[in-house]
Amino acid sequence: SILDSMSSIQTEAAHQGRYGLLVDDQDSSSGSNVRSAYIPANAGEHYRISFDASIVNGGGIAVYIQYYDERGRLLTNSKLKNENLLVVPHKAEGWNRYSLSATAPEATAKLAIWVHSFNGNRVKAYFDHFELTQETALPLKNPDFENNSEGWIIRDNMSQVDPAAAK
Repeated sequence: SILDSMSSIQTEAAHQGRYGLLVDDQDSSSGSNVRSAYIPANAGEHYRISFDASIVNGGGIAVYIQYYDERGRLLTNSKLKNENLLVVPHKAEGWNRYSLSATAPEATAKLAIWVHSFNGNRVKAYFDHFELTQETALPLKNPDFENNSEGWIIRDNMSQVDPAAAK
């Protein structure tokens, strides 16, 4: 849902396909507010949002993964100091691919993706090709090197497992 007058779906904002999201925030007191529909989610699971973005001018805009409980209460926010956000770099030229991963906290029932320009900042940005994935950790043998180099092949004379490096 587009919940402000700063954001719209436009052809000029397209990177792939015909349309993209244009956020043109020239308001010095409030920010943009674009939120996806709710998506079912589970506590403890890892989710990743990937997207294309281009800053035309200004800066101060981010993409958030927001987690909610069954009643729709936001579980991740600035007051709790557990927000999951990626600020699009204001000096990024042209289109770039970005991604943000976050683990759903206890009591999570759903999530939403939020595009928000910060209150007081001015920015014009394009967004396109959002992709949400659920990540599953794959087993990696000896990921913390507690069993020396078991599960790893060292093919040079410069690398070694050093117990002192873990301290």
